[in-house]
Amino acid sequence: MRLVDRTSGRVIADKVDAAVTHSQRRRGLSGRHSLEPGGGMLFRGCRQVHTFGMRFPIDVLFVDGDGSLVRVLHSLEPRRLSPVVWHSRLVIELPAGVCLATGTAVGHAVELLQA
Repeated sequence: MRLVDRTSGRVIADKVDAAVTHSQRRRGLSGRHSLEPGGGMLFRGCRQVHTFGMRFPIDVLFVDGDGSLVRVLHSLEPRRLSPVVWHSRLVIELPAGVCLATGTAVGHAVELLQA
């Protein structure tokens, strides 16, 4: 999938994979050495993430049911637990620095498109 910031018109990521099964959700990005540029991982029905077992920092987008960003975490380091974001309906994990580079911020509307 491709993640687009509808507010700015910028493509945030063009290779977003969805963690659908219980096993995929449990594993997430753990065990990987990096997340490729343009890559991302989507978790539906998610209000909190962790980076235990990860080897690199990530940007984390928390999206509400209307597609608006309600929280953005920049460069969440390995072995950390994010805050619980009660209004979040999905989470997208991205390579660290992507949100700053694309100007993605709280209040922006995002959309996932089939690639």
